Amino acid sequence: MRGFSTLEIIIAMALMASTLAAVVLVSFGNQALLGAASANAGAVEKAQALLETTRANAREDFRLVNNSATTSTDIYRTSLSVSDVATDPYTTKHLTAIASWYDETHTARSVELSELLTDFDDPSTQDTCDPELTGNWTSPSTSNFVLSPGLLLPTNARFAASNTIGAVDAYHGKLYVVDASRSAKTNDSFFIFDLSDPSSPTYIGSTDTATSSTDGMNAITVAGDYAYISNAHGANFKTCKPAGNCSQLQIYTTADPSSPALLNEYLLPTSSPPFIIGSSGQAIGNALFYDDGSIYLGLSKTSSGPEFNIIDVHDPTHPAWVGGYAIGATINQIYVRNGYAYLATDDQSRKLIVLDVHDPGNVSLVSSLDPHGTSNQEYGYSSYMVGNEIFFGMSSTSINGSPEFIAFDMTDPSAPVPIASQEVGASILGFFVRDAKSFLLTSIAGMAARFQMLDTSDPAEFGTTAPAIILPGTGASIDCEGNYFYVATNNGSQGNISIIGPGT
Repeated sequence: MRGFSTLEIIIAMALMASTLAAVVLVSFGNQALLGAASANAGAVEKAQALLETTRANAREDFRLVNNSATTSTDIYRTSLSVSDVATDPYTTKHLTAIASWYDETHTARSVELSELLTDFDDPSTQDTCDPELTGNWTSPSTSNFVLSPGLLLPTNARFAASNTIGAVDAYHGKLYVVDASRSAKTNDSFFIFDLSDPSSPTYIGSTDTATSSTDGMNAITVAGDYAYISNAHGANFKTCKPAGNCSQLQIYTTADPSSPALLNEYLLPTSSPPFIIGSSGQAIGNALFYDDGSIYLGLSKTSSGPEFNIIDVHDPTHPAWVGGYAIGATINQIYVRNGYAYLATDDQSRKLIVLDVHDPGNVSLVSSLDPHGTSNQEYGYSSYMVGNEIFFGMSSTSINGSPEFIAFDMTDPSAPVPIASQEVGASILGFFVRDAKSFLLTSIAGMAARFQMLDTSDPAEFGTTAPAIILPGTGASIDCEGNYFYVATNNGSQGNISIIGPGT
């Protein structure tokens, strides 16, 4: 046998080196694949965790479902995008969670998980204000409209030349307006406008809420195809009969908005529970809140009987009183969340009152607050809740350093914890909290109302975000739908509606 030649040895070694190189490449390739799979799995886990956090926020408060800024953890950058669903913009959101990273070759990789999230509470209960701001809110736009024939209203003998506005409610593409007073009993006092263009309302229909009185209404809330209106007319409720000039609550169907129809003029019982009695401005309807088939009605101070009342309106043609609680003072606003009612009152020692309404037939006191003490003589005027925080507005005080705007942590409603406060130098008639900013309707005696914007993102220090907008007249009411605010003011006997939205 002959030995291997030098050439054969060289060829054999080359083949062996090639084989070893292939084995090494396969080995490192498998490691790279394993690393990529692990990174991808981690990204999926991050995106899933972001969606689960959002679901938990939605269970607490659907208004907490918002876009989130990009955050970094380990090798990943995560963010959440939230958008409305066109067919159901008020109760359903489209979520997209994104987790991105760079792999070992410095190539950008990402994982996207999407889902629809729906608020399964009573759809008619939903707050239709978009919780997230869009557009330029450092310099918002304002359009003013006069509630008068030939201007916001058609030219018609049914309409008074001037109307003072009691309240407004923007709901599902329409603006509902009620008068506080009118010049003649035969003038219409409940108006409906189309908001297809949210910055320019157009008249749809109207009706007269009381043919025997020039008095109007104090509050309105719309749910589904029904409008619930609190009556501002004072009567001797012990002797009068249910009518437009003798009822604390009126219910209209708005299924045909061109012709709203009266369903019921509801007088709280006087000779059976709750035995509501009052006259000369006592026991009139003052504040309203709708939640899941119930109207929470707040009255001016009564002669006898509870000022806080719960009315079952599952059948709006037959409302029924189911429970109440005596406050001993006028209720200016009601906010209900998760079985608790938060009342803003003019009780000098209990400006904010919290009631347990889980059992409507057995309402009980949970807690009460007087933020500054009785010597300051303010009263509770307005409130708004986001998550477990309630923001509370009060009337102005002559004592410097006493804030009218205060936030409380209500994780335990029996033990509210102050978070932050701000002195605005005016009474806060109503407000909304959007995207860590608060939008206030404020009023000072003898001066025009203002629309003020506060940055409330830092609990340690609230601050203004833009110059106040001076409105035409004294403040009456504020509501929000989508990205716009609808503010009612009265300049003498003339009502005005200001629509405030993002600037250009």
